[in-house]
Amino acid sequence: MPSDRLRRGLLTRLLRKLPYDWRMISGIAYKPSDSAFEKYIAGGIHDYVKAQPQRMKGVVGLWIAHSKALEDIQDRDGITVVLEDDFVCQPDFFECALRMLDDFDRSFDVIMFDCQGSGPIEPHRIAPNIYQSDGLSYPAYWGSHCLFVNNASIPKILAAKTNTMVKDLDGFHLQRDTGLDVYLFYTGKCRQLFFGSHAATGWHLLEITTNLIKWLAWTQGSFKRAKQQVPFDDRS
Repeated sequence: MPSDRLRRGLLTRLLRKLPYDWRMISGIAYKPSDSAFEKYIAGGIHDYVKAQPQRMKGVVGLWIAHSKALEDIQDRDGITVVLEDDFVCQPDFFECALRMLDDFDRSFDVIMFDCQGSGPIEPHRIAPNIYQSDGLSYPAYWGSHCLFVNNASIPKILAAKTNTMVKDLDGFHLQRDTGLDVYLFYTGKCRQLFFGSHAATGWHLLEITTNLIKWLAWTQGSFKRAKQQVPFDDRS
């Protein structure tokens, strides 16, 4: 959200250090009465989302904002990285991620990097640090903070979203019946950190302060791998 100076400032500071072109896409405050949003929720909204009014605004808003970000991409060659505003990474994350991608020998629509949760699960492993969830999402796999999108697949992804009931974005990418080829890559070098919610009331100052310290440690590369909750098989 443009009004969130903290998250916007942190993400801008991180992106300015990278040798890539980037741009911000405004977040969406979903309003059921706004007809401009209708095409993005044509498939309906999952009952579990409707049952949580405080979360519904955020879940549907992220769903629409992600679609708008994909619509903004005109190039159909290469990949685009879509980041949420609570993304943080170590300095060598993108170098590691691109090396993994260069070594990957399968076609893909979306790659989700460093999902949090109780996973990864060994039967889902298809290569070192690479998994396919077989339809399983939360609580084993959650977090859509870093998506590598195959630009050629953008029309396919948008069509799948139009024909799918709105749900948490990570759950959408991991469900079986979308026709999308989605993989989970683990580097141990990126994650999301909570800096408050636009959809829920209440700000947890202690947690935000703690995560700000973690953000600084991550971006300086001083966060110890041993403290992370994901396995990592060193490929070097």
